[in-house]
Amino acid sequence: MSFRDLFIKPEANDQPSNRSSKQNEKDEKKVKKEEKKEEEQKDAPKDIVSYSSEVGTEVSLDIQKKIWQTLVDRNIPGPDMMELITYSASLETMGLQKDQRYIAAFNMLKAQYPNFDKTTLVNSVDTYIGFVNEELASGRRQFREKYKRDVEDKRVEIQSLEGNNKSILEQIEELKKKSEAINEKIKQITAEVEVSEKEIAHNEQVFINTAKAVIEKLETDKNVMSNLNI
Repeated sequence: MSFRDLFIKPEANDQPSNRSSKQNEKDEKKVKKEEKKEEEQKDAPKDIVSYSSEVGTEVSLDIQKKIWQTLVDRNIPGPDMMELITYSASLETMGLQKDQRYIAAFNMLKAQYPNFDKTTLVNSVDTYIGFVNEELASGRRQFREKYKRDVEDKRVEIQSLEGNNKSILEQIEELKKKSEAINEKIKQITAEVEVSEKEIAHNEQVFINTAKAVIEKLETDKNVMSNLNI
């Protein structure tokens, strides 16, 4: 069993709905959650029912049940803590205290396995604690991997994007300056074009008028010359 299945859930996007429907779904989920919690507490061994630690930190019944299942799956051969707890659970209906149930369960196992003793029992607890510590170490490694992937790597990506964005903004400012310079040049050239256009048109017309005046004078002189008695 991997702690990834215990802690690291796939992301899901909630679908939008109207407010009244959403409220109804919320109420239904709350009822189902309470019912599920009651069922889990009925099925779970009494010794691993959800609890709060001394410092008031949050714990999960679901995770505890899965960790317990890991211990069940890794049950070492022979009588030990696991068998004692199982036998003890069968005595709960008798109204005995936990230590009394443990004593009764121990005696039942001792009757079946004469070599079973308190040392074997206590040592088996340490073995199962070792199993849980292995799961704990594995889970913490997976959380570190997830933290690196979902937090640290994304923070690096954010920094890179911020750097790229800053560079783009600087380029935009530089391009704005270039654009403003080009616009000023366009205005300057446009003004020069307007002046040149008027000047050329005026000078062209003066040239045409002058040439026509010369031609007119020459035509006049031509007529005079044509009437001369020479």
